[in-house]
Amino acid sequence: MRKLIKKSSQMITSMQAFIMLFVSQILLNLTYNPLMSAQNNMWDNTISTIVSFLLVFLSLIPIYLLYKPDENNNLIKKFTIYFGKTGIIISLIYALYYLFANCYSLCVFNIFIANVMSPNTSLWTVSLAVGLTSWYGASKGIEGLARASFIIFFMIIASIIFLFCALVPRIDKLNYTPIEGMNNVVSGTINMISQNFCMAAIVTMLPFVKGNIKNSIFFWNFLSHLFLVLIIFLTVGSLGDYLKTQMFPVYTAATIAEIGALKRLDSIFLGLWTTSLFCKISLFNFLISNIFKEIFSKKVAKNALMFSSIFLIIFATISSYNFEFLKFLYNSNFVFCFTILVTVILPCFLLCFKRTKKV
Repeated sequence: MRKLIKKSSQMITSMQAFIMLFVSQILLNLTYNPLMSAQNNMWDNTISTIVSFLLVFLSLIPIYLLYKPDENNNLIKKFTIYFGKTGIIISLIYALYYLFANCYSLCVFNIFIANVMSPNTSLWTVSLAVGLTSWYGASKGIEGLARASFIIFFMIIASIIFLFCALVPRIDKLNYTPIEGMNNVVSGTINMISQNFCMAAIVTMLPFVKGNIKNSIFFWNFLSHLFLVLIIFLTVGSLGDYLKTQMFPVYTAATIAEIGALKRLDSIFLGLWTTSLFCKISLFNFLISNIFKEIFSKKVAKNALMFSSIFLIIFATISSYNFEFLKFLYNSNFVFCFTILVTVILPCFLLCFKRTKKV
């Protein structure tokens, strides 16, 4: 068996990997919006979280089977060696997916700023600030991002405790209506999996992780879905039917929450969003850079990092003003197919190739 690559000099522990994935995934939880998936009952999505939790584990099996026999190997490098030029194209699909995930996340943030926070805010300025800081974060490598994520993680835990304590007294049990039907459950599951960009991040992130990978993936998947269930429980219980008209129900819940001298917790929500957004975009920018490093060279990787950051700033800003394009960007079916392609189909393709031919 031909040895592909050596372990990277930049390594993080399995605990740090779990924290980075959790902090990045929290964006889905904080910005979860059933209106984007054409649903009318957020409470139905509690069932969706259970289904999504199980499907994520099943989806990651091919990736784990490819990684476990030879932990020194990067799947991106395997694609290029096994399939030549076709492997390079496959690798670039992953880079394109990571860039798409960044654009998707920043567009949601821009929509929030323009429609909820401050309509007069320049989205160019917002995109520029996020793009440049994420560029800087990615350039510091995965170890630096892991340390930053560790601090953000504890900020998240503390903030959620505040939010929980503030919203529990406002919960009305009458807001928890019976499940309306399987259509909402199915569409909610598709929406959750389609936005679970961290599944694809694991494909290229594993070679940088030392320790018990299995436990790290389990706790990330379990706690992120548990956190989402908690968010749904709090928002539905405290807002009731009012949340059906809200684009960002978690933010709305935070605006009515208060603890003692803290009359509104929306500033805490905004802080969580911006810090987790920085972590996620920086991580995905780093993974994009690493793909080009594996395929070409360090110099090309630096240029790719610069290009992806510039493209993110321009694309996210322009797209945020184009409603028709945003409808396409947030089409759950399209995003779901793209996510399944890079998370399940391509790894299964490589796994089948390895089983039928020795390289």
